[in-house]
Amino acid sequence: MILAALLACCPLLCPQEPPPEAPPAHGDVIRLKLGTEFAGRITSQTEDFVMIELGPGNVVGFAMEQVDAIVRGAAALRAVPELPAPLAWFRARDDWFVLHDAAGRGVGTLHETAARDEEGRVRLGEEWRFFAREGRTDVTRLEIVGEDGVPVSSFVHERSLDRDERVRDERIVRAVVAERQIVVTARSLRGEDRRSYDFGTGTRFPLELRAVLRAREAGAVLTEAHPVFDVLGERFHSEPWSFGALRRVPGSRGDAVRVREIATPQGREWLDAAGATLRREINGPALVAVPCAESDRQRLAQSDQFPPALVSEPGGSFAMWLPSPAWAFEAGETAGQLSAVHRTEDAAVSLVRFDHLDAALALPSATDAVLRWLALVQPGLQVIERSSVALRGVTAERVRARYDGRDPRTGAPLQHESLVHVVRAGDRWFAACGSAPRSLFAQVEDDLVWIAERFELAVEGFSAEPRGPLRRPTRAGGRR
Repeated sequence: MILAALLACCPLLCPQEPPPEAPPAHGDVIRLKLGTEFAGRITSQTEDFVMIELGPGNVVGFAMEQVDAIVRGAAALRAVPELPAPLAWFRARDDWFVLHDAAGRGVGTLHETAARDEEGRVRLGEEWRFFAREGRTDVTRLEIVGEDGVPVSSFVHERSLDRDERVRDERIVRAVVAERQIVVTARSLRGEDRRSYDFGTGTRFPLELRAVLRAREAGAVLTEAHPVFDVLGERFHSEPWSFGALRRVPGSRGDAVRVREIATPQGREWLDAAGATLRREINGPALVAVPCAESDRQRLAQSDQFPPALVSEPGGSFAMWLPSPAWAFEAGETAGQLSAVHRTEDAAVSLVRFDHLDAALALPSATDAVLRWLALVQPGLQVIERSSVALRGVTAERVRARYDGRDPRTGAPLQHESLVHVVRAGDRWFAACGSAPRSLFAQVEDDLVWIAERFELAVEGFSAEPRGPLRRPTRAGGRR
């Protein structure tokens, strides 16, 4: 592939990433293929997974396909070369991902690399491949960052091919930064264009910015706006990036694991304790990259077994999005309702259509009716707060409440908190009703608001095989 050829001459150096704490005498060491080492006490190991305790209560696990070596009873770590301070964020990467859409179908692959060349500069690359009925599209990106941490150049190659591997369209863009100017040369089948722009201090390239924020430690959740020059679109823009959040998500063994989260306008990314990407949203949950072995990438790109992010209710009149695979749809739904559960936080959410409510009702009256219905299934429901919010471009009502529930594992009494959104869409009333144990509610509140804000009455873009009114009309007026 193009990117592999570009990086073939760049020797990989081990990143400077010391373990969370010094290894005890006769401790164990796990060395990952990307160069990172973790020291502590191995607590369990199987043919495909290993777990190591780095300190009291700090246990991380790795799939064996990520592991280069396991050293038991080691007393010292391998020395790693020191990085210049401006490149302290650098971590070597050579990772493969499969891309899937909202319906859980594989649609392509992503190969992500990070290496240092013989001049000490960092080369960051991404190779995208998207499959479609009419052919495929390849996108290669390569960014170079100097030892001083300043962007040097960027390269993008886009190419679309038909099913017979004939080129339908092609575009190459090169950008070079010098003396606070960026010179952009674009070539396509239609000719060549050359432009220059002022390149202000602090302006970043997209891959470099993501790599820098991936290296940030968890802790206080911060949001920063960074100026970025996107070479692919030849435009400057400033986008808010949020980092520092910790989240519990289902692990590969069915247990809960803690991940760091980076949030951008395009979506969220989850990172494990080693800084490896567990999940990356390219276009929210409509297009997602998940890690895979290089040998499995072609098979998985043609699979349809990923968890769906969008499902329509049995009648096909509306659909509900889920923000991440930490949530899973419930099976056996009845017409007019969709439900999902959070697999680690004991949370649940339902989107319900209230057919018996008159469309002419005022919003407060419709909300009262929804709360009376909830009181039947949530004993001792007590309203804490009611407020008006904008939802789907109209005024809706948000209600925060508490009720007496039970621990799903022990059956012991356990107080829960609810968040309810009531809105009229067309001539029907809808309610998005979410709840979780009070001690866990803060972990899922943002997700509950996200779900309420994004339920669908007409599916656009990626869809989960819509039926009924969800099916999109064709230009001829028929149905897909």
